[in-house]
Amino acid sequence: MSTKAFSVFLAVSLLASRAAASCTIDLSTAVLTLDERTGAASLKFADGTPWPTSKEPAFLLEVDGKSHQPQSVELANDRLVVRFANRARAEFAVIRGRGFAFFRLSRLDSPGEVTRFRLF
Repeated sequence: MSTKAFSVFLAVSLLASRAAASCTIDLSTAVLTLDERTGAASLKFADGTPWPTSKEPAFLLEVDGKSHQPQSVELANDRLVVRFANRARAEFAVIRGRGFAFFRLSRLDSPGEVTRFRLF
């Protein structure tokens, strides 16, 4: 395989894996999954039964009268970072328990006045 063909193959593989990426939060009785690109959430119980999902993103930020959906969601240890298309950024401390997760907003940076912030 030529170097150019390998480079294209590698780039496509990385993009494909990134498109399917997600953050998971294990609640022991269920698993909460957040899509890393859209912030869409799904919940599946330990027995495999899914909770009904919404087409709405788990996060929505309203700034200066305009709604902004997540551009990326990242989970590292117990820190969840949500970035929005308007360059706003929210950071949460995630506290996990048996059957629940507590999201404490620890930081919110926005280029304008936040009038509403929806979480789930």
